Amino acid sequence: MIESATIDSIIPAAKVVRRAKRLGAEINNLKLSSDLPEEIIEAINQLLLEHRVLFFRNQDHLHSAEQEQIAARLGKLIPHPTVFEFDGAPSLLQSRSGQGDGRVDEPDRDFTFDRDYQRISLMRDVPPNGGDIIWSNTAAAYLGLPLPLRRFADDLWVVHGKSDDVVSKTKAAEVERNTFAGPAYERKYPLVQVLPETGERCLMLGKDVRQVVGLQRYTSQKLLGLFHSYVTAPKNVVQWNWRAGDLAVWDNRVTQHYPVNDQHPFLCRVTNDGDLPLSANNHRSVKRGKQSSSANVA
Repeated sequence: MIESATIDSIIPAAKVVRRAKRLGAEINNLKLSSDLPEEIIEAINQLLLEHRVLFFRNQDHLHSAEQEQIAARLGKLIPHPTVFEFDGAPSLLQSRSGQGDGRVDEPDRDFTFDRDYQRISLMRDVPPNGGDIIWSNTAAAYLGLPLPLRRFADDLWVVHGKSDDVVSKTKAAEVERNTFAGPAYERKYPLVQVLPETGERCLMLGKDVRQVVGLQRYTSQKLLGLFHSYVTAPKNVVQWNWRAGDLAVWDNRVTQHYPVNDQHPFLCRVTNDGDLPLSANNHRSVKRGKQSSSANVA
């Protein structure tokens, strides 16, 4: 990890503009490309740990393949689980956020039910542009919990899986539903995840969460709704208004995101891999079903 003074010498603090109190920073006058010096890539990684989500305006020069190449500099790429190569970029997903792919307007993390765990995502606006997306800081949400509720959350595990209520009724969505059916696309994660770089604890939620392990569905939904209310609290979010050529980079482990009302920007997204989540009690998550991991939970 590089020091703040070193980061400032690579990406001057004057170029880093906070967009909200608890997360989000706009990086000005930095032209992204696949051949950026390694020290800039490392500085971006460190700024992500501090700000959770970074915004870059005026990146119109980027094309799909280069967006994918930039993501590859930040970590191992993860191909989309059902959508195949787009525009020469195998890991790229193109969709209208919250529309077309049938996803609803609620806080989300990228494909937590899939076989790989997502760390960093890059999203680029493509004309026709417009619309807002909100990101929330799930570490701040955790710290906002009353102490007894934090201690309770530390011991909880939740099942993430693809469910019919988050996809549309189109033929393409039917294929997606069939692909994600069954226990092979379920994961059991700790509700509270520890970031290895900082030791921070954050709530691991999103619309793919089905229920709390050991609780009935009704009780689970009530409890998860309570935790969600801290994630979406106004003091824990940042709202970004998309323009053509914008690019956002965020840490999936400590954020959730969702479009505002009925505004759905047209976006290209690519994501890279991360370690399996570590719980507050030092246990790793496990995979359910036929792709089961050898890890276990005490």
